Amino acid sequence: MSDIASLILAAALVNNIVFIQLLGVSAVANFSERLQPAIDIAIFTAIVLILSSSINQLLFWFVLSPLALGVLRLIVFVVISATLTTVLAVVVRENFKLIARQQPVGFYLTGINSAVVGNSLQNSEMAPSFSNFFHAMAISIGAALGFAFVLVGLGALKIRLSTSDTPEVFRDNPILLISAGIAAMSFIGFTRQF
Repeated sequence: MSDIASLILAAALVNNIVFIQLLGVSAVANFSERLQPAIDIAIFTAIVLILSSSINQLLFWFVLSPLALGVLRLIVFVVISATLTTVLAVVVRENFKLIARQQPVGFYLTGINSAVVGNSLQNSEMAPSFSNFFHAMAISIGAALGFAFVLVGLGALKIRLSTSDTPEVFRDNPILLISAGIAAMSFIGFTRQF
């Protein structure tokens, strides 16, 4: 069990999907000025990332690999992720109308998020086995936690920086990118921990 926990923490902190692997940067760069939409997108992306990774993993191991169709995995992974995102967005739209009105397009963009598809591609490199499936799910959970941490953290940072007294040339994106770079360097400090 500690092996799974260390995989989750390592995927969230050491091999952070945004800061270290540079996947999903576009989604992180487009968060809003308010914190609640960033939290909503983070939760939605985490659900899509974990579910699509598990479906894609099983589909690759038991359908694409035996039929020697591994070269189609990117196309299949994007289609599965986009389909799952659409289904979940409809569920959100029907059950959480206020959230759906605040994020009319944001949920649908999750299906083609490079973090979602990239995580599935990385996990598909594992050999088919029962333990590797749980390892892949632990990595997916850690990637989802790391993505959510960065998205919400940079959203809060953007709110804080909007009220700070920064020089004119550093306002908005420049100071945010500098702060994100410093945060990314701090994640390197976790490499010896896990």
